[in-house]
Amino acid sequence: FPTRRSSDLVWLTGFSVQAGGEDVVIRGSSLKPALIPVFIQQLSDEPALSGTKFGLLQIQRERPDTRYVDFTVYTGNQPPEEVAQ
Repeated sequence: FPTRRSSDLVWLTGFSVQAGGEDVVIRGSSLKPALIPVFIQQLSDEPALSGTKFGLLQIQRERPDTRYVDFTVYTGNQPPEEVAQ
């Protein structure tokens, strides 16, 4: 479902649903970090995620020499226990 909204600048690398659908974790990467919140809003507009509220967004660059950043977005204000790092 997200492929119709994705671009060459932001893409998904993982998606999981836990705790009976209450915890949603989305992972991705982007060449333009400023586009990540827009992308997440577009995902929230998808019928499959209707009503889903994302509360925590983490963005990091694994290595200084990479052109992209990785991001993880969670429902709630902290990562679920199973994915907390």
